[in-house]
Amino acid sequence: MNSELKQGKIHPACRIALKYLSSLGRKKLFVYLESFSSCAIEDNRLAEVCAETLSQLLKGEEVRERYILVLAWAIRDIEELKSNVIPDETKEKQNSGKRSIYD
Repeated sequence: MNSELKQGKIHPACRIALKYLSSLGRKKLFVYLESFSSCAIEDNRLAEVCAETLSQLLKGEEVRERYILVLAWAIRDIEELKSNVIPDETKEKQNSGKRSIYD
């Protein structure tokens, strides 16, 4: 059994990562680009890689698969962290009648 991909074929994991990134929408991806760029200024290497990768993707440039996977994984982790934090604050807002920063 040959497990190597033919030249020009996209790895299935990369295809899933691209589908995930596309599902976020351009507006959200631009927010992430701004956030990663801001963190990259402080010599955050992961943010540098993600900002450059996302910039290339948004411009329609070719990007190596491993960088797409890193970007998708980083954003997925951020989204997961946000989903674990925001619902609790939303519940508090509903119970107290006060507005949240997420309004």
